[in-house]
Amino acid sequence: MKNVTKKLVSAVVASSVALSLASCADKAGEQVMEAADEYAKAVCDADAKAIKDLSNDLDDDTAEAIDTTLGGDLFFTDYDEDIVNAILGTMTYEIDEESLEASTKDGEGEVTIVFTLVDYEALMEDDEVMVDPETFIDAIESSDATKDYEFKADFELVDEEWLVNNTDDLADVYDFYFETYEFPVDLAGAISGTEWWWAEDDEGNYTNTSSIELDLNFNDYTVDYSGIYYTVEYNGELVYTSESGENWGIYGSDEGAVLDDNWCLPAGSYKITFYDENGNELASDTATVTVTAVETAAATEVPAASDPVSDPDDVILSGDMDIVETDDNDSTVYFDQTFVDNILRKEDGSLSAGWWDYSSGSWSIVDSYGAIGYNTSVETIAYSIEVDPSLTDTIYFEYYYSADGMFDDIGTTADFSNTIAPTVYSNAAYYDIDYDLAAPSPAGSYLLLIYDASHSTMLMAATINVE
Repeated sequence: MKNVTKKLVSAVVASSVALSLASCADKAGEQVMEAADEYAKAVCDADAKAIKDLSNDLDDDTAEAIDTTLGGDLFFTDYDEDIVNAILGTMTYEIDEESLEASTKDGEGEVTIVFTLVDYEALMEDDEVMVDPETFIDAIESSDATKDYEFKADFELVDEEWLVNNTDDLADVYDFYFETYEFPVDLAGAISGTEWWWAEDDEGNYTNTSSIELDLNFNDYTVDYSGIYYTVEYNGELVYTSESGENWGIYGSDEGAVLDDNWCLPAGSYKITFYDENGNELASDTATVTVTAVETAAATEVPAASDPVSDPDDVILSGDMDIVETDDNDSTVYFDQTFVDNILRKEDGSLSAGWWDYSSGSWSIVDSYGAIGYNTSVETIAYSIEVDPSLTDTIYFEYYYSADGMFDDIGTTADFSNTIAPTVYSNAAYYDIDYDLAAPSPAGSYLLLIYDASHSTMLMAATINVE
């Protein structure tokens, strides 16, 4: 009888322990399922705070990435947010109960959450859908095509709360935040107008100019204008067609214009028209060039470097000295014919001289506003003059700086001066007239004056802006 009783007691105790363990397991499973449900809802709502609160031991980088992504910091266009919200609105979830494992004793659990959302990548391959943001969003909201993302959530019991341990594995669910959504650009709609540069007025009137320039203004500067090109008509006749990739139209000697003896464009009407890559007209405007008689001022004594000049315009604009040649593109005037004769010329007849950009290794100097000039990142302002390698004459030069373009201290103390001879390279020789600056360089105007070696005769003057 004692044996029978002992066996019965043992069976009851074993059964009680089994039921207790089963009860704990069921409780842990229920808690993990509830935590997974709350977490999945936060993911579908893109609730950054809730996701972080329901996660365990997030490192700073992951927490910051969640805030950056779901906070909208990755949106680069006006329509990015609308598209992302449309995709997010299709997201649903289902928790796979059969994958559930949980143990209160071990403090660990796991379950698979399947997130389902519209197959936006398939829609992006449809040209009829990707015509504009509105059409794409309509397709997102009406599409039956979906894709699944399986997320195996690892849970840990922390202070009686089940928290997700692997939130950093969630990134793939939010891939659509990182997509670049591109649509055909309405170039004509992106252009807000045109603007004549260096003209006397907004109507495009020029007098005694060596070039004209019409710029496109955009209301959306993210547009791709690589396919844009322009044409120039002179008095109704096509005289020039540019290469593609231009958002400003220039016509001068570099574009084949034949200048007169005073380096002026022929008088008349010049129409510049811009086209897209398919030949559709985008914008156009017409300039009028007038040529007047160029008066040569009587030669006077040239101010020496030591003599102050009361009005710098008298030097730059030659009110008191003979001008033997000019270069409007580089804001340069030459006062000495012998000096000019020593400068080599390019194939188009222009002087092989001008402002030089060491960073690009070219004569092209364009500032941040698209005008001729340097950016404040420039480290060396440089004027380069090509001469015959046999020339050894030295020259003296001075640089002056002015924040407002008024050079009142000419002839007193230059900001920089030097005496140099031509530098001979493998196949050419140049006067390298350099002024080294510490970037960022001061914005403003810089005046260059070049004299002969004795400082008694001014040879040329030039100005350049830093913006």
